[in-house]
Amino acid sequence: MSSSSHSSDLRKTLHLLCGAGAFLLPYLPAWTLLGLLALGAGFSVWVSRRYPQFLLFRPGESAFSGAVTYAIGVSAAICLFPREAAFVGWVALAAGDGAATMAGRRWPLVVIAAGRSLGGALGFLVAGFAAVLAGGCWWRGGCETTMIFDAIAVSLAGAGAELLCRRIDDNLVIPSVCALVFALIQ
Repeated sequence: MSSSSHSSDLRKTLHLLCGAGAFLLPYLPAWTLLGLLALGAGFSVWVSRRYPQFLLFRPGESAFSGAVTYAIGVSAAICLFPREAAFVGWVALAAGDGAATMAGRRWPLVVIAAGRSLGGALGFLVAGFAAVLAGGCWWRGGCETTMIFDAIAVSLAGAGAELLCRRIDDNLVIPSVCALVFALIQ
């Protein structure tokens, strides 16, 4: 495995693990979560600058990327949408975006543009669906049939946002797009 592949896998694994923070949404005030997101982003920047061997940033990548845009995107969803919708946006980003990168690199199928591929979109769709469905069942304390349709709609929106984001970091867009779709279909 190449070093860039390894660093990308490490970043996307951290991406997924940060999604665990979404499960704090029902228990902590929004300002606490926003503070934790800011601390996490700052810590990530500090670690990557102090210990570059961890390869949390791509060579030449600015500090305004990765963990910072992840924190900003999730914070926007928390501030703009009801808690359940923000939760859905966060878990869709955590699972779907990481899966899109890994699946797109391993099985691109058809490269669409700017390094985005059909394989990546399908990876987002599958992982985003599973995360939103499982997370929704957890949030509501049980599964309802409508959650399947909610998970399909949200994961399709997230996969579409992942495919279409070219000039702006998708971490900024995916949580709010997914939260918006979820809020609209409720």
